Amino acid sequence: MISISVKAPAKLNLFLLVLNKRQDGFHDIATLFERIDLFDRITLKKRKDDKIIVFCDSPQVPQGNNNIVYKAVDLLRKRFSIKEGLNISIEKNIPVAAGLGGGSSDAAAVLLALNKLWQLKLEKKDLLRIAGKIGADVPFFITGSRFSLSLQPQQSFKPVNTRLRLWHILVTPKVSLSTKRVFEQFDRLKQPGFKPVLGRRLAPNLTLTRKGKNVNMLTRLLAKSGKIRGYGLAIRMHFNSLEPAADVLTLQINKIKKELLRLGAESAGMSGSGPSVFAILKSRKEGEGFQKRLSRFKGWRTFIARTF
Repeated sequence: MISISVKAPAKLNLFLLVLNKRQDGFHDIATLFERIDLFDRITLKKRKDDKIIVFCDSPQVPQGNNNIVYKAVDLLRKRFSIKEGLNISIEKNIPVAAGLGGGSSDAAAVLLALNKLWQLKLEKKDLLRIAGKIGADVPFFITGSRFSLSLQPQQSFKPVNTRLRLWHILVTPKVSLSTKRVFEQFDRLKQPGFKPVLGRRLAPNLTLTRKGKNVNMLTRLLAKSGKIRGYGLAIRMHFNSLEPAADVLTLQINKIKKELLRLGAESAGMSGSGPSVFAILKSRKEGEGFQKRLSRFKGWRTFIARTF
């Protein structure tokens, strides 16, 4: 095999709860990842020399050894003493620095691709361990799960076995938010009350108050949910602790949320550390209606996406 092409899916955070700040400066987070069918496309081709050349069609993505994909390749090469070079081409469809996990997904897709291209025969547990060294979200894309509950930065991922598939309208404004900057703003705000609000939205007596307590209860609720009940549960759990901090840094998030709600969405919220905002819908047709009405906002990119 000389080359291989793979797809790297985006993610949404159906909920994201910041639990506390650790002594090492990181935050404990409980989050529910959802994999969606918005993809980057990556092609890897062997070179005759030992160079790693990364090219991306988006000027926002770092080139060379500053690219997370380069870091993933470099880590594998050093671990297995591989001298072979690669040309890596990234077709970027997932908005950059938008809370959708595009970089993490690209890195995971490359790890999976190289496992085949270089015939490393690594098991999933090995790939997960390597992915965790590259970035906190990278292991999620290795799991192959549609939904996964995660506690970070411990990098604990628990797949949610459910048939539930959700439709979304996704809106990304022309602003970029640094994850580090959003967390710094979150710490400055020090707003109480996130946990009780999340508990009321999820279900009676379901709160995530101490580093993921009752996460298993949420897992069981989702696993048992059919299309109608699951849609309602997803609406109620739709929450992100980081939204108030991101709102301080840009007015676009709140503007998008208000517009989605005005158009009839039952809920709208930010993914990750933003600035992408999404709503949960009942069908693709409903998404097409939203997309048409949002087209008047020239600075917003819109996508219709489904659980993948």
